[in-house]
Amino acid sequence: MGEQSPEQTLYENLMEALGYRNNQQAFLKLAARATYASLAQGAAGLPREDRAQALAKWLLHLSGLHSEDPEANEPLPRVGFGAPLSATEWHCFRLRPANHPRRRIMGAAILLDRFLDQGLVAGLAGACGAGDAKKVIAALTVSGEAKGRPALVGKDRACDLAVNVVLPFLHALDGLHPGSVPSGDPLGLYRRFGKLQDNGLVRVMTAQLFDPAWPSEATAKIVNSARRQQGLLRLHGVLKGAS
Repeated sequence: MGEQSPEQTLYENLMEALGYRNNQQAFLKLAARATYASLAQGAAGLPREDRAQALAKWLLHLSGLHSEDPEANEPLPRVGFGAPLSATEWHCFRLRPANHPRRRIMGAAILLDRFLDQGLVAGLAGACGAGDAKKVIAALTVSGEAKGRPALVGKDRACDLAVNVVLPFLHALDGLHPGSVPSGDPLGLYRRFGKLQDNGLVRVMTAQLFDPAWPSEATAKIVNSARRQQGLLRLHGVLKGAS
């Protein structure tokens, strides 16, 4: 944030997190080619109902993953976009269809449109300001294209975005610019945030730290929050670095 705007910083981190493990770098590159300021400027003059579709089209075009649809090849608005990425920069082999980067890009476009009028930082700060995790999760969730289709950004991923990106970002922003964007108590909300979706590393560390004779319910009562899960991930990193 010492080198660029808070909006671009938050946007880049959200895009990186939407890339999961295999496509984080590609999403970061996309966020640099299609900056937050460029997207906001390009969408500013469009009717409200057309913005999300336009943002998705521009992001997909610049990702290099756009379809053969003739509309995807229309000239981009002259608002400072960079050159498109190569499709070869994306890792799509053996990905579940619901996790394909095209769908995550479409979800990102809807998130950007959702907070375009007030700004990404102010919009998500407002969602956090009430101190209610459910409101933060709802602000970051994007439903599927049609009823019955998988969400573009589901609840589990929205929780990950909240804990790993939004709350740390708002805490850091308040440290650098106190009171610039009212966001309640992001650190307090982080401390109260419930358990995230389980993963292999958390299970490995749980197995190492707790007596296998303990019932699973007893372990679950200890590893019962996102904060404690992240503590286990941190311990795994320390142990891996020391080995």
